[in-house]
Amino acid sequence: MGRFTPVWMLGMLLLALLLPAAAAKGPQACTLRYTLSGWSALYSTANGTGTVTCDGGDSLTVKIRMRGGGLSFGRLRTIEGRGRFTGVYRIRDVLGSYVAVDAHAGAHRAGSAHAMTNGPVRLRMKGKGRGWDLGFAVSRVTLSQ
Repeated sequence: MGRFTPVWMLGMLLLALLLPAAAAKGPQACTLRYTLSGWSALYSTANGTGTVTCDGGDSLTVKIRMRGGGLSFGRLRTIEGRGRFTGVYRIRDVLGSYVAVDAHAGAHRAGSAHAMTNGPVRLRMKGKGRGWDLGFAVSRVTLSQ
């Protein structure tokens, strides 16, 4: 067993001071603005794009891909979509695949709501659009660059 020397302790102190401040911070608030369009007939599919913005000032453009199935029928184009993330420490934490449960209903003016999780990161999305749709589905939603 070695002894703790003052030089070793000084080195550890310097290392602790040089760690990034972001590692010490807690989760940050991030939002998503998106457009999404798709269709469903038992199988549902949708594609879109969005921008994630975090309260630290970071911003990231993402592609959105949604695939799933359930008791769902219709065609929808979401014009105004917004989402809110929780559990994000770095903006890149939002990327990946989420398991989503979504419900949607409407004729001409349609609406949709999605609640999803990707490990510790959670995302709630809701939007207003045009089209007709009715149902609910379980989907896999992938956010990528």
